[in-house]
Amino acid sequence: MHDFMDDTMRSVTATRTPQGGTRIDGRWVDNPGTPTTHEITLQPLSSKARESLERGGERIVDGRVIWINDGTGGNIAQADHWSFPGTDGTFRAVSIDHRPWRSYCKIVVSRLDD
Repeated sequence: MHDFMDDTMRSVTATRTPQGGTRIDGRWVDNPGTPTTHEITLQPLSSKARESLERGGERIVDGRVIWINDGTGGNIAQADHWSFPGTDGTFRAVSIDHRPWRSYCKIVVSRLDD
């Protein structure tokens, strides 16, 4: 990603929390996994990408695009929650393009509402 960096992109250490749970007596009980940290490149979501996702039925609040730089994207899932330094709130994955054979992982995230 070094040659592709511009003024709108920045590298940070993000925290990913896998989401999961189990059904107990017919009720869903959340059981988030162990948080992990990843070196990522963070960029605002373009208006064209936002428009495309919203046409598909997604509600985007404070959209961002992240690329995993450390090559450890093997178990990243759409249900994961992300947090970044310098931003308020937690983000959820909206779209994932993961190609482990090329060490490429692009994720579109949207901030969760309170």
